[in-house]
Amino acid sequence: MSNEQEQQATETQQIETGIGYNDLVLARNVIQIASKRGAFTDPNEYREIGELFQKFDRFVKSVEAQVAEQKEDKEASTAETEVTAEIAEK
Repeated sequence: MSNEQEQQATETQQIETGIGYNDLVLARNVIQIASKRGAFTDPNEYREIGELFQKFDRFVKSVEAQVAEQKEDKEASTAETEVTAEIAEK
């Protein structure tokens, strides 16, 4: 699946659910802040909230890694194109 198709699928999913990447980042941050402020007092809450936080955190980090990889690929492709253009000019 091409990057364009993946992006369209992601946008479609976001429209259907109303939840996007930034919403998940925000939810992860809210959990972290609430935990630091002592909002969760029941040990069962700790486990459940911790598991939810871990899911959000893994997802956010995987998206960030994919974005970084795509950026590197794009930069490498751009550099390759520039080199090819320089060779063609000679």
